[in-house]
Amino acid sequence: MRLGEKIAALDPRQKQVALEDGKTVAYDRLLLATGAAAVLPDIPGLAGPGTFVLRTLQDAQGIAAAAGKAKNAVVLGAGRVGLKAALALKGRGLAVTLVEQGPHIAPMQFDAASGEILGRVLEAAGIRIFPGQTLAAVKRRDGGIQGLFLAGGRELAADLVIAAMGVRARTELARKAGLAVNQGVLVNPRLQAGDPAIFAAGDAVETFDPVTAAALVSGLWTNAVEMGKIAGSNMAGAAREYQGAFGVLNSLELAGVATIAIGVTNPPPGGGYEVHQLRRGNNYRKLVFREGRLAGALLLGEIEGAGIYAGLIRGKAQVTRPGEVLERPRAALASRLFSRPATAPRTISS
Repeated sequence: MRLGEKIAALDPRQKQVALEDGKTVAYDRLLLATGAAAVLPDIPGLAGPGTFVLRTLQDAQGIAAAAGKAKNAVVLGAGRVGLKAALALKGRGLAVTLVEQGPHIAPMQFDAASGEILGRVLEAAGIRIFPGQTLAAVKRRDGGIQGLFLAGGRELAADLVIAAMGVRARTELARKAGLAVNQGVLVNPRLQAGDPAIFAAGDAVETFDPVTAAALVSGLWTNAVEMGKIAGSNMAGAAREYQGAFGVLNSLELAGVATIAIGVTNPPPGGGYEVHQLRRGNNYRKLVFREGRLAGALLLGEIEGAGIYAGLIRGKAQVTRPGEVLERPRAALASRLFSRPATAPRTISS
């Protein structure tokens, strides 16, 4: 193990990596797990003291130190990272504002109904939310943040800004080595990166969504762990194939409300999707079907059956009574889901 050293270049022909200090290290098998870096848009005044991303321990320590001196925090982006950061800062006594360019919070995971529920919950916790807004500029004075302006002209008080606006795969090493790169490092089903001795896994990899078959760079920890296991097994001589990464696979607790989102939660119009919804107060359940198979599940509050739904989505099982699956997933499906191996697609009814 060599800590604190950075790779400067990868040479697939010589099967070695060059370190920044000029030394080289040979390999028989190599795993690219270079991860992703947080995105900081080129917006006037955004970069500088008082603005943070949240990707590393050092980022978190910097935010914690700044929060001890700040009064007004603005979080840009109401996805998973932004929501957790906003709640943490509110818990430290700061006035917190969330700015999200989408129509509601976490638009990649939640739909309008669930976004409205969670928005009210967060506002009740004291967090201001501005959906459908983008940042125009950050006002600075003497090196510090004095406030910021939204694209519509509104000014928000701020002395601490967190940019939670997504990540970008770190592909520079692979690209310079001549490996195929698109939005991420391209791999085959065994997670080989165009070279039989080089594998790739995690946030740096472009893979596919098993539900939609669309290419994606997932950026999710659960997907990265699974990729790492399969790549490691194949590097040791196995012959396992990766089955793809859910574009949406999240389990979050927000201000006391449990949430789970899996697969297609916001189906595009005209795509042949069938949607079933059930809402009781702040409890919300939504299932998305396509061609009789479950393609996505969104649960708020009561999250019973989440594991069953995930199994149905991955197994591409036919479901003949979607309404019953929506209301009573465990009673309707549990005994059938695990009674025999998931081989060819099968029909499940009650």
